[in-house]
Amino acid sequence: MATHKSSEKRARSAERKNFFNRRNLSAVKTAIKKFREAAQDVVNNVAKDIDKEALHKLFSEAQARLAKAGARGIIHRNAAARKIGRLADTLKYVSERLQSGSKAPEVKKTKTAKKSAPKKAAAAKAKAKTKKN
Repeated sequence: MATHKSSEKRARSAERKNFFNRRNLSAVKTAIKKFREAAQDVVNNVAKDIDKEALHKLFSEAQARLAKAGARGIIHRNAAARKIGRLADTLKYVSERLQSGSKAPEVKKTKTAKKSAPKKAAAAKAKAKTKKN
């Protein structure tokens, strides 16, 4: 609990900033989610009412919110730039799918990463050998 006037003021200020940041971050996440859902629907040929212009509008809204959040320090500016770039890649991919009129691609299965247990066992053996010598 704050006891000094300055710390009480700082607590009130932090509360206001926290509310503002949560509200804006929520708006950013919602804009990204709307764009991604629309893009997924277009790729899967589910949404017939979403055209290229509507998708661009959703992208520009998400991009603007991300850029503003990055400028204000709600999220790191490099994180905002990275997310904008990924959304732009998604938009480019979906736009190409709309032009070609093809269906969603097959999802390739990737190899799973090997676990590090064999490396740890080998390291333990090497350590044991050095202790014996």
